[in-house]
Amino acid sequence: MAQPEVIAMVKKMLRITDSDADDTIATMLDIANDAILDRLYCASGRPEGTDTIPRDCMPILVNSVVISFSQVGAEGELSHNEDGVSRTYNYSNMLEYINRHVIPFVGGLYHAST
Repeated sequence: MAQPEVIAMVKKMLRITDSDADDTIATMLDIANDAILDRLYCASGRPEGTDTIPRDCMPILVNSVVISFSQVGAEGELSHNEDGVSRTYNYSNMLEYINRHVIPFVGGLYHAST
C-alpha cells in the first residue's frame, strides 16, 4: 500500500481532515515501518533490499502510528492525571506496541548429514 493511502487511513482513524499533520504522520510511518522490519528480521537479519513490510503487518503499522500520534506530549507515560482527568495508555510508545504484536521470522536449523 502506498504511503499516501496509509496516511489517509491514519488520518481517518484520528478524525483529522486537514493536511497539517501529514509530515508528522509520514515520519511516524517511516519509523514504524523500519521498526517492524527490524523486529521481523531480528533473528536472521533483514534481507538486502527489503524496505516494505508484509501486507499482513499493515494493521500493526497503522495502529502503531495512531497510538504514537495520540500520545504526542505524553511519550513514555502509561497513565496521566491532571485536574481530575485521568488517562491510561496500554503502551508507553509505538515501539512497545510493535514489539508486542510482531512475531519475528525465524529460520530452521540445518543439519548436514555426514
